[in-house]
Amino acid sequence: MDSKTKTYGYILLDTIGREVEAADGEHRRLSLECLCRAMAVDVVLATGYFGELLTAWRQCLPLGEVSDVTFSRSGSHLQRWVSVVTAGYRRVGVKVDTDACDRETLTVFKEWVAATADSGDGLSLPEGCDAPTVLVSALRELSETLTAISRLLAKPTEKQIARSYERWKEFHHQQHSQELQEEYDQWKVQYPPRLLRRHLKARMATEKELFRQLFRDADEFEQVFDSDCNAVDDDGLGRFLFTHSDRFGSSSLRQPFPYFSDQLRQVFDFVALWEWLRADLTPESVRKKEEAKSQTDALEAMVMGYVEKVQHLVTDGWRPRHHDLWRKIYKTFKKEISKAGPHEKFKEFSKKTVCCILGHLKQRGVYEDLDNVAFTRQLEGCNNGMRKYINNGLVELEDSLRAHVKRVLDQELQLSFSGER
Repeated sequence: MDSKTKTYGYILLDTIGREVEAADGEHRRLSLECLCRAMAVDVVLATGYFGELLTAWRQCLPLGEVSDVTFSRSGSHLQRWVSVVTAGYRRVGVKVDTDACDRETLTVFKEWVAATADSGDGLSLPEGCDAPTVLVSALRELSETLTAISRLLAKPTEKQIARSYERWKEFHHQQHSQELQEEYDQWKVQYPPRLLRRHLKARMATEKELFRQLFRDADEFEQVFDSDCNAVDDDGLGRFLFTHSDRFGSSSLRQPFPYFSDQLRQVFDFVALWEWLRADLTPESVRKKEEAKSQTDALEAMVMGYVEKVQHLVTDGWRPRHHDLWRKIYKTFKKEISKAGPHEKFKEFSKKTVCCILGHLKQRGVYEDLDNVAFTRQLEGCNNGMRKYINNGLVELEDSLRAHVKRVLDQELQLSFSGER
């Protein structure tokens, strides 16, 4: 593999693999200790990196971001690495428990790494830590993290796919829609109304054929395009993308450098362009009805996407019902949620109302008892004014709305608690 195309995740694991190879030989005790101590630092840093990926990917599935790492094989690789390390220590007369995973010692070591890894001051391990125990424990934790990623990517749920597709689509709209729209308008302006319809149909035929070529055969194309409706099947395209995540290059939504590969850009460019082409061929009266429905659907998706940022904090008993609960809340209080108050800076919907409801649900045990600052960071990416509404719950709402919301939520929570739902 060309070094220029290697992902950071691949480089991290490849580095550890090379260090393991170096340990698989005849060493004096001191040299083996130094080698394994350095390896333990790299393993801890790699686990931290992949742990951050896992957290992000639980919120939004990736598309080829670590396409050169085979997570499903991580267990066997890590087991072999543990065997090499323990064999090396056995040769110098030190017995190491291959099944050991000393979490407490590993935590101490990770704190030491965070404090000294970049300074070069860590010439000796912290008290109570020995290299073989720390290294084996770190390798075990890395294995657990990679296995969790493997399971996530191998078996994404329908909700994860739908949520992730909307987020990728939204990012494409934010970053590329204006440029694409300008190009499309420039193409369209050259044709007078009496000729435009004919050219729109011809353009649709051309674009559709180019889109078809992105897929291997007619069966794949049928999964992502509904020929009967002559429309992109968003559900089918989402399912295809996230079950073939390495087919369209390596892309990332991670800040501060999110990007689309050229191949994935082609996919989402077509999705946007096809909507404009169909709209321009649709009679105005029909188009207005479709636009109104589309705006309603988009708002619901935006609200659901917002509350699902804390889905991983839902308590076990509520996890299977969290999505349906919020669908009911949205439909019941759609009017109040959809309109931001005059003093709210965010205007797309009323985050105040949503956060007050989130705070109430948190108080009622739907979410884990997490510090409200940390809870707010999960929603907003920082600690801001929404913490007040999370903290105070329904108290922040106007009296009549507060009573209505409380009545509906109490009924929903009681029904779910009693097992009637």
